Amino acid sequence: MSLPPTTITTPPAAAGDPATRASRSSRDGWAITPYLFLAPFLLIFTVFVLLPIAIAIWASLHNWSFGLPNRPFAGLGNYLDLF
Repeated sequence: MSLPPTTITTPPAAAGDPATRASRSSRDGWAITPYLFLAPFLLIFTVFVLLPIAIAIWASLHNWSFGLPNRPFAGLGNYLDLF
């Protein structure tokens, strides 16, 4: 004896249903909210961590002297002088 196949149907969501509001709000632009919370951290991290690292790498590739008006490019020569 076999059982007849059963199907489970759910009633359509009401307009005020939280699940409907959540899906609709993500389409309306609420999906940007997590990025707005991350933006201050990313700005501070970039200014105080990534930017100094980039400036240090740039400075290490030049002949840096405070008395010279320009800083000639040395390339990897500064690193070769270390060894």
